[in-house]
Amino acid sequence: MKNHDVIVIGGGFAGMNAAITAKLNGSEVVLITKQHPLRSHSSSSHSGVNVALNDGDSVEQHIQDTVESGDGLCDSDLVEKLCREAQEEVVRLDRWGVPFSRNESGLLDFVRFGGSSIARTAFAGDAAGHFILQVLYEQIMRLEIPVLQDCLVLSLVISDDKCRGVCYYDIPTGKTVIEQGNAVILATGGANQMFGTTSSAFSATGDGMAAAYRQGVPLMDMEFVQFHPTSLPGTGLVITEMARSLGGRIVDKNNKALSAKSGLKGLELMNRNVCSQAMTQAMTTKDGGNTELFLDCSGIKKDVIKRQLYETAAMLKDLQGVKIAEGLIPITPCAHRSLGGIKVSANGATQIPGLFATGGCSCSGTHGANQLGGNALLDNLVYGRATGIASSDYAASAVAKEVSDSFAEDQRKSLRNLVSRGTSGKDSQTAIRSDLQKVMNDKVGVIRHKDALMEAQKTVESLQDRYDKVGLQKYGGTFNTELCSMVELGNLLDIAGATVASALARTESRGNHYRSDYPKRDDKQWKKHTLVYRENSSHVVK
Repeated sequence: MKNHDVIVIGGGFAGMNAAITAKLNGSEVVLITKQHPLRSHSSSSHSGVNVALNDGDSVEQHIQDTVESGDGLCDSDLVEKLCREAQEEVVRLDRWGVPFSRNESGLLDFVRFGGSSIARTAFAGDAAGHFILQVLYEQIMRLEIPVLQDCLVLSLVISDDKCRGVCYYDIPTGKTVIEQGNAVILATGGANQMFGTTSSAFSATGDGMAAAYRQGVPLMDMEFVQFHPTSLPGTGLVITEMARSLGGRIVDKNNKALSAKSGLKGLELMNRNVCSQAMTQAMTTKDGGNTELFLDCSGIKKDVIKRQLYETAAMLKDLQGVKIAEGLIPITPCAHRSLGGIKVSANGATQIPGLFATGGCSCSGTHGANQLGGNALLDNLVYGRATGIASSDYAASAVAKEVSDSFAEDQRKSLRNLVSRGTSGKDSQTAIRSDLQKVMNDKVGVIRHKDALMEAQKTVESLQDRYDKVGLQKYGGTFNTELCSMVELGNLLDIAGATVASALARTESRGNHYRSDYPKRDDKQWKKHTLVYRENSSHVVK
């Protein structure tokens, strides 16, 4: 069996940047993805990259804005690294060919996102994610890094307390395969498909998180889920923050600004957690019903829309029949990004030697309780690179060890067991997933309460019991999407359980975690991170 230096699992911004860096650092690298890299969730990012290059801006101000956004939980050393290395990352992307928008002088143009004190986000119209992904994939091809696509991670291969590789289900062939390597980087993204309404791609099912979690690696700060304020109701399609930066207002059906009604002047450019919480409170009526809110973009000039909001305008016209500058656009917060994930160090290392993680599946404490708009993509670049270097250096000194096929056989038995349960009865994995998404939406949303969280915890436990009894029609075969969905559902249930347990444990309100029964921040008890461990079938927070 071939032994790779570095195996990277996940083909988004962080994964590809880590693979490119490890390759340039002298390692032999293979990239394993669940779908083609150009179809990863990263392509849907409309925002851009924060970098302190604008007149009047500074790295120190970027650091301050990031720390304030994190609401007291940011790791200051990691924040400083993030902000100081931003210029190097943006210059590299520019040289590789990302068509960043420019001003009349030919210099990078910037837009101000929520929580920033100045226009700091370098953008490429409203399609930065698409362009950056294309450029990174071009580098993957140029460096001839092999890409194994349509592969669903089943488990990590741990031998002698070290990570020796990964076991995955090869979707086109139906085979269970082991890929062996000195170092493994998990870059599989988040798990926000546990929510019914989310901006995350269908592939965001927590595969890497769950694989590490089951091996005893703790998940950190899982209670912090960022909700994007402006999505189209029921769709998860996000209207980019740029629309608010350029003059879009959040209003009620009478076109009265929410900022005036709530007393939060400049609400549209406050941090996302503040905006989403204010919206949710305004949308909830006294009798428990809901009232609508809208985005009014009529004040944005047509030439600005054409230059900076063309993708958003096309989406609204095609899906809502609305011209962006002429009508009120219905909006609601939706689950956007989980700030929690696999606990890692500054260089992406986990507690298991040889196992690294980066991007949306990881958590180092950089962003604290809320992520500053424009810092997510920057994190993928800065810490994707740091993880690539660290994993490559580790692999260079590691001693390879042949891995037994018994690891794969264990997974084959587990998958065959799903078939042996049978498909009799009325329950199904589709019904279980639907019930999971509903309870997470209803009970673990923008505003939380102990009673609702306790109900969510009981429901997730009952869903796990139902999952353990539901079977498959067949094992194996080519493109067995039923089997893939079943594995993904198991991952989502694990991550949902960890999220609810962490939300119950943190008895305060901070950043993206708002408890109506504990509405104030409590630095005396809770100026610390949470760690949740999987012990048997329980989620234990420490």
